[in-house]
Amino acid sequence: MSKKFIIIVLLSLFLVATISSSTVIADEAQSTRLIYVDAEIVFDAPASIDVPLASETTKRIDLNVKFKLNLGDLATRLLFNRRIGRLILFRSLDKTIPSATIDLTAECPAWCTATIEPANVTVAIDNQFNEAEATLTLVINGTAPALEEEEITITASFSNANWGIRDVTNSTTITFLPAYESNLTIDATEKIEVPPLNETAIPVNITNNGNGPSKVNISLGATTQHLNCSLSDTEVTIAKGETKEITLFVTPTKKDFTNLSLEVTVTPMSTSDASVDEKYLEGTPVSFTLVLANDGSLDDGNGIPGFELALIVVALIALVVGFIIVKRKNIL
Repeated sequence: MSKKFIIIVLLSLFLVATISSSTVIADEAQSTRLIYVDAEIVFDAPASIDVPLASETTKRIDLNVKFKLNLGDLATRLLFNRRIGRLILFRSLDKTIPSATIDLTAECPAWCTATIEPANVTVAIDNQFNEAEATLTLVINGTAPALEEEEITITASFSNANWGIRDVTNSTTITFLPAYESNLTIDATEKIEVPPLNETAIPVNITNNGNGPSKVNISLGATTQHLNCSLSDTEVTIAKGETKEITLFVTPTKKDFTNLSLEVTVTPMSTSDASVDEKYLEGTPVSFTLVLANDGSLDDGNGIPGFELALIVVALIALVVGFIIVKRKNIL
């Protein structure tokens, strides 16, 4: 029996005995009897993104991908430093140890995009972790739900059918919050004719077009000297896509005014209970100016109120005269 054959047999037996318990013999059906070695992939990545992400904002996150073989030091030396070992592990007699190629993918909700560059990295093969770097780029679209925790799943995979290294896949997740982005639409008549000295009810419709439910505060600016005003509600909660109506009551206290102006401000705030700084709950206020024009109903030159007053006076005089006539007849 040749010396070379004896060395090959002894080396093969030794490898079977010394490779870690996760290393097994491949199926007998394979044309070449190979020893398969287990590998491991781990990530060095943040568990979460610290601040809410606004729509169309690009967020880049550094990723660190690590790869190693689950082998002892002695088994590693035998496999890497002997031709037969390299043939078993890499099906190659080349003295240069190849690198492992790790494929990287990212999955996220449909309303965002997540990409990793590069999409695959190469890592030196050893029984100690070697690493490579990549960058995750995340962009949030405008349809994201406000301040609801979501996650990105990052997956790293190794596979090489020609080597004696088992396929391995590992995943990690990064949680994040889409930012609250308010978008209120106010539907109200900006100029309206109102009667002096009388109360007028003016409807104001508020629609929430933002990406989450909003608690809306309605306030009135400094009023003029000749205007009393109030609101049916100073605070309402409006679901996403919903419209609510409030009523503004105005009473001009001057008979002969021409125009009176009133500023209305609507301030939204998220109803989320997410653990974030209060500034991330604040929305963008919306204001509009309401112009109240005198409808002329009490103007002296209008003619109609004076005519009606004359009719009332005439009617009262007629009643008094009639009463006196009837009373005299009864006396006589």
